[in-house]
Amino acid sequence: MTVSDTDQKGSPQACLFVAHIAFETTEDAIRGHFAPYGEIISVKTLKDRASRPYAFVQFMEVEDAENALEKTSGSFLENRRLRVEKARVNRTLFVAKLSKKTSNNDLREMAEEFGEVESVSIIKNHQTNMSKGCGFVKFVHREDAQEAFVVLKAKHKNLVVEWATSTNDPDLLGVDKCNIFVGGLNPQQIDEEILADKFGSYGEIESSTLVNRFANDEDETKGTQRSAFAFIRYKEESAASAAIENENGIDWLDRRIRVQYCESQEMKNKRRANKYFQAYPNNGVFYPGMIPNQPMMVMGGMPWNPYSSPAYSPSMYPMEPMPGSYPYMMYPPAPWGYPRPDGEMPFEPSEHVEEHPVNMNVPYPNAVPW
Repeated sequence: MTVSDTDQKGSPQACLFVAHIAFETTEDAIRGHFAPYGEIISVKTLKDRASRPYAFVQFMEVEDAENALEKTSGSFLENRRLRVEKARVNRTLFVAKLSKKTSNNDLREMAEEFGEVESVSIIKNHQTNMSKGCGFVKFVHREDAQEAFVVLKAKHKNLVVEWATSTNDPDLLGVDKCNIFVGGLNPQQIDEEILADKFGSYGEIESSTLVNRFANDEDETKGTQRSAFAFIRYKEESAASAAIENENGIDWLDRRIRVQYCESQEMKNKRRANKYFQAYPNNGVFYPGMIPNQPMMVMGGMPWNPYSSPAYSPSMYPMEPMPGSYPYMMYPPAPWGYPRPDGEMPFEPSEHVEEHPVNMNVPYPNAVPW
């Protein structure tokens, strides 16, 4: 593994992941392929569990990395078409068995001995606001996180220190890193100006929305207190991170507020798609021409189409009516019902409708080619 001699640390946003590398490709060849797009701090080659090589290319500037990503994605190196993406660098440590009195500031001070810290988060009980004795530390640079991991495990045997997997890292949780949700606000005391003064101290606010349906409702005698909530979008990710770190779980305006990231649009789309597919539990059973939640023509208990088609199996989908059977439309169940009205029915069917036996031998009419 060849690394440049400089001790400079690059931004994680300026790191590229390169896959589909040939086995014989060297780090120098990779460096030469990406060098025209900007200054490179380091190139590291590794292998996955299947012994397939891949590499990380660390640029000095984020703009150079973005330019290289655009120009080299799908390019060829030694007859192999490269897959180039932005690297997902894990810089977050999970620390457990902390004192219940440890605060975010205490954890930050401990971590800053190893380098610049992007964010810290002590996990708290939402009801009591007490620490659970564990939290996450996200470093600005991967190298600092690696040093902290080694030193803390060696010198602090009483602590549990591991690399975070399912973390509060916004890159992994599918959240909008500039947009925060503020819940549990006091509806009688909060307004747009007070909200802006409180959260504007962490950075420039691009937009904010306060939802307060109970501003004039002073009756809180029903089982739970009614609350207002707000959405705040900052221009910088660091402002949102600082607001969450300092405001989540504090008492403000006689209420304990909750501050967290908002869900990203991509995650919303995935959740809606999953909800749609769960609404059709039998969507694995598909009949030709069938549209979900639409009526289907049925005859003899089987899907039926009056016109022949090579897509249908005659034994499964009969083309001709069965003796003594007529097609009918089968509609999906409606989400509501029509209850029978109170009182007597306007007439008794037996008094006005004569019962006649149904002649099942009536010939079936020819299909009309419309």
